[in-house]
Amino acid sequence: MLRNTLSSMFAVGAFASSLYASNIANVACADDSPPKAISGSKQPQTPGAPKVPGGRAAGSTSIPATSPSEIKKADDEVNHGASKANEEIVGSETQRKNERDARDPALRTKDGEVAPKEAAKVGKTTTTGADTFSTVVADTTRATDKPGSYKPFAVEVNPLGLFLGGRFSVQAEWAPVTHHAVMVNPHIIRTSHDVATGLNDTANQTFTGVGGELGYRYYSGNRGMNGIFVGPALILGAYNASVAGQDKAFVDVGVAVDVGVKTIIADSVALGGGVGLEYLNVSQDFGDLPSSASAIASTGFKPRLILEAGYAF
Repeated sequence: MLRNTLSSMFAVGAFASSLYASNIANVACADDSPPKAISGSKQPQTPGAPKVPGGRAAGSTSIPATSPSEIKKADDEVNHGASKANEEIVGSETQRKNERDARDPALRTKDGEVAPKEAAKVGKTTTTGADTFSTVVADTTRATDKPGSYKPFAVEVNPLGLFLGGRFSVQAEWAPVTHHAVMVNPHIIRTSHDVATGLNDTANQTFTGVGGELGYRYYSGNRGMNGIFVGPALILGAYNASVAGQDKAFVDVGVAVDVGVKTIIADSVALGGGVGLEYLNVSQDFGDLPSSASAIASTGFKPRLILEAGYAF
C-alpha cells in the first residue's frame, strides 16, 4: 500500500512538471503562429507550392493554440490528482481539514492583529521582543496566505548553487497536513580551481559528486508550502577531488537550520528565499579553498543563502 501510494505521489509530481512545461511551450508556440486572414481575403500561397484541401500549402504545419480554459482544466486535474494522492496517505478527514484551513478566511491574521503574547510572564523586554517577532510573522503570513486550494506538493529548482558553485539541485516538498512539510533536496556538483603544485607550477583541481538533504519545515501559512518557514536538515554527500591525475574520494556529513519565506502566486507558482547556517564534517582535509569548493570540501560552519522557484500542486 505504501509503495503504491509513494509511486502515485511521484507520478503526480512528474506529470505536473511535464504538464507545466508543455503548457508554457504550447503558449509560446501559439504566440508565434501566423495571424488569421481577414474575412473575405485570400491566404497567400508560396509560389510553386501544391495546395491541399483547406487552402494550406503542402508541407506546412499548424500548431493549435492552448486556450486559457484548457490550461486551467489541466491544472485543475493535476491539483485533483495531488489531493487524492495526499488523501490516500493522510486519510480523507485530514485532507478535508487541510482544504478547509486553506480556504477559511477566518484563519488569516487581520490587519493590526498581533499574535498572543506567549512571553508575557518572562518580562517586559522579552515580551516586547516576542511582540515584534509575532507581528513580523503575522504580517508576512497575511501577505502570503490568501485563501485558496491546499497544495500538498511542490517541485522546485535552486538556481543560486548553479551560478555560484557549480551545483544543480532540485527540491521536492510534501506537506501532508497544514504547517508541516518534509523536504528532499538531491544535488550534483562540479567545480574547479587552480592549485599550486610547485614553485612556479599550478594544476587544476576538480571536485565532482552527488549529495542531498533530508529536512523538515514548519510553515506559518495554511495552503501548504507558504508563509514564514523554519526547520532543520540532514546533509549527506559523496564526492571526488581530482588534481594532476590523482583522485581522492571523500564524504560529507552535516546538519543545517534554515529560515525564510515562501509564497504561492498564480495559484501554482511557488517562490521562496531565506538564509541558514550549516555545520559540515568532511572526511578529508584540503586546506584553504575558494568558496565554491569549500561549500562541500571544508569542515566547519558555513552560511546558507536560499532561493527556490517551482510548481505547487
